Amino acid sequence: KCKVFSITRKRYPIVAEYVIDAQALQHVPSQKDLGVTVSSDLTWTIHIHEKITKANRMLGMLKRSTVHVRNASTRRSLYLALVRSHLAYASQ
Repeated sequence: KCKVFSITRKRYPIVAEYVIDAQALQHVPSQKDLGVTVSSDLTWTIHIHEKITKANRMLGMLKRSTVHVRNASTRRSLYLALVRSHLAYASQ
């Protein structure tokens, strides 16, 4: 369950081995906390890619399932709840 996540902008970071109960901890290049993925160089590329992928899946599902819905207000409400909420989470 424990992992090592080092934050640095160095091209070749210093890598130390951490051991707990005679087991070496795994080094990871990114970590997800409270739904936000941060990479070791503090860029948001991985997080943004994950959110766009999830929003596109939800948008595709929404398009397929609301073919017969003509009311624009209903479509907008569904879009805001199912798609935009994924894009807006942790954006402020």
